[in-house]
Amino acid sequence: MNIMGRDSSILKNKRFQWLAISVLLLLGLFAVANPMSTMGNHSLSDSPWEATGSGEITEVSDGSSGQAEFSYKVNVDPDTGWQTACCGSGTWEFSAVAATSQTVTLDYNYTGNHRFWQAAWFIDAFVDDGTTVLTPLGSGGTSPHSGAFAFAGSVMLTVSAGDT
Repeated sequence: MNIMGRDSSILKNKRFQWLAISVLLLLGLFAVANPMSTMGNHSLSDSPWEATGSGEITEVSDGSSGQAEFSYKVNVDPDTGWQTACCGSGTWEFSAVAATSQTVTLDYNYTGNHRFWQAAWFIDAFVDDGTTVLTPLGSGGTSPHSGAFAFAGSVMLTVSAGDT
């Protein structure tokens, strides 16, 4: 399974929490204050979770013990840790392989701060099984999604053993 997102805004860095099982997560988000994170309860996954994407990525936990979690930042000054430029964008992926065929429920909580105006983001869930079908989880236009926000929900996805 996958969750995928795209985002473009002035200042970036998000928080996205994820309680899930054996899923691939792909996000593109921007904010300032909180690191973007994903958390997953993936006890049915045989492989550790791996985070990839643009900017600075921190894999907080690969899920081998407890919830999987990662964070990211874009346009970061290496000396201060603060965002240095506006108008960035990116895509991030957090993935694991399904150990068994099953239907999983993915609960997510995405919080952050786009900080300024003209922020846009998109989150989709999908199973990477060779025939990707996106399930939109949410998106944000400009004004309502500038500043601090919280977005939560859940989605059910059917996976086969070996899917990401």
